[in-house]
Amino acid sequence: MCSGYKLIIPKTRWVFFDVATAAALLLFQEQDVDYSIVETGLGGRLDATNIVQPRVTCITHIELEHTDKLGRTLAAIAREKAGIIKPNIPVVTGRLPTPAAQVVTNRAQAADAPLIQLGRELRLRTRARDDWLTDARIAIGKLQVRATLPTLGRQSAENAALAVACVQQLDIPHIDLAQAASRGLARASLPGRCELLSRRPWIVLDVAHTPQSARALAIVLGRIPAPRKHLILSLSQDKNWAAIGHSLFPNFATVTVTQANVQRSRPPASLAGFFHQLFPDLSVQVIPDPVEAVQSVFSAPASDELLCVAGSVYLVGTVRPFLQHWVAANEFVS
Repeated sequence: MCSGYKLIIPKTRWVFFDVATAAALLLFQEQDVDYSIVETGLGGRLDATNIVQPRVTCITHIELEHTDKLGRTLAAIAREKAGIIKPNIPVVTGRLPTPAAQVVTNRAQAADAPLIQLGRELRLRTRARDDWLTDARIAIGKLQVRATLPTLGRQSAENAALAVACVQQLDIPHIDLAQAASRGLARASLPGRCELLSRRPWIVLDVAHTPQSARALAIVLGRIPAPRKHLILSLSQDKNWAAIGHSLFPNFATVTVTQANVQRSRPPASLAGFFHQLFPDLSVQVIPDPVEAVQSVFSAPASDELLCVAGSVYLVGTVRPFLQHWVAANEFVS
């Protein structure tokens, strides 16, 4: 496979994601997979993954992100994402803002694509528990699924409901979908998404890097009874720093800005200066190295303090192995 691509790449304008997508699809074909789940890289209409002829499509959410490439309004971004909708192929959507929902609905109708929307055809009820679990009841048509999710947060439950709806549309024979979904969701985990590494002290990892995901994280953090909370944050150049800060910062006594990826992250001193202007009463410090930031901020934590690492997939990926080892070495309560 690799030798073949080495011959092709110099003759094309493919970028890394295009090559990786083609390699993945070829591997799926060679391995004769029953089902593959393919996530778009950016937008949808012009994305490399849109070559796929799907059995079902899914649009989880739409917000103002990557506006330099996808458009500066929700409707414009929705038009790009709705480009994955195919004629007569079911499309499942999360709760979309009204301008985006209208675009997706119009596109689905034009393509004669059955539309399943969370909050309408797809229904969800949740109950957050004190043991970092969420009870969820998912209903679509005659299908009723009860599951206990190993995480807090409404967003995780909504994603679970969308997954159930997508599988239901596949109409896979000879399975009890309600039972299979309940078992599968109980075991599902996504490292770095509202991930709890320790309860004493509290250590939470979340790759939240958009205003919507920051708001979802803030709701979860608001449920944690820690008297003193610390945030370690790194954000890429193209993120909405102000909106993310407004969502997250009210939860924290201190904020430490670091740099997870030199090429993509905004320089921490520059980001900290921006936050100082926007939130003059907030304690903000700069420690460029992510692991050193963790060691400095949480060198001797009280058992009821909280550390949250957020803002970047790169950041969480960098500190997660260190924190896992640290939790085990210090015999923190997980």
